[in-house]
Amino acid sequence: MSRTLSEEQRARKKAELVAVAIEILETEGFNALTLRRLAAKAGISRTTPYLYFKDKADLLVAVCVNTFRFLTEQCRTIIEDNPTPVQQVTAFGENYLKFALKNPVLYQLTFAPETTREEVAPEVMEVVEEYNTLLAVPMQQAYDAGHFLYPPDRLNAVLWAALHGMLSLHWSGHLAEEDQFDQILADMRNILAFGFINRDKVREDYPDLMSGN
Repeated sequence: MSRTLSEEQRARKKAELVAVAIEILETEGFNALTLRRLAAKAGISRTTPYLYFKDKADLLVAVCVNTFRFLTEQCRTIIEDNPTPVQQVTAFGENYLKFALKNPVLYQLTFAPETTREEVAPEVMEVVEEYNTLLAVPMQQAYDAGHFLYPPDRLNAVLWAALHGMLSLHWSGHLAEEDQFDQILADMRNILAFGFINRDKVREDYPDLMSGN
């Protein structure tokens, strides 16, 4: 006789299944993830996942929500650990890049889905907005202080396009030569920084940050 799970137990079990789904995505690829494969990987009956997810699309929504919540918490930690908005924005970029390189399939699912904004599930849009709002705070502070030359909405779009384009070239094999990716990344950082950072103002307010630049 099956027992009824409490809401807390259901939430915990669902989170466990999402973690297994993420493992499948990153080790076996997007097409490998099905509810049947999830059941096999989790060691449960093939019907059990349907108690938590309607279909694969519903499972992917849960994966996206989980991912953005994870990234948001990382950004909160970054804000706590870095005293200035300029340092916080720099650390955000490093964290974004590190996540993408470590989790390419998960990155593609969350940051480059094959859907329009209107097609994204409301629960995903909610966590995306929370994540973007958090990123915008130090960008706005840096802009208001005269350290950045562009407001968050314009700057964030440029930075995302540059990083996403570079990652796409890397994954498609166009940056396959030894050290090519690292060199382009370093050059892109420097070139972009000259375009949006008010270097004189930052050097004046935070001389230690700009030493050697």
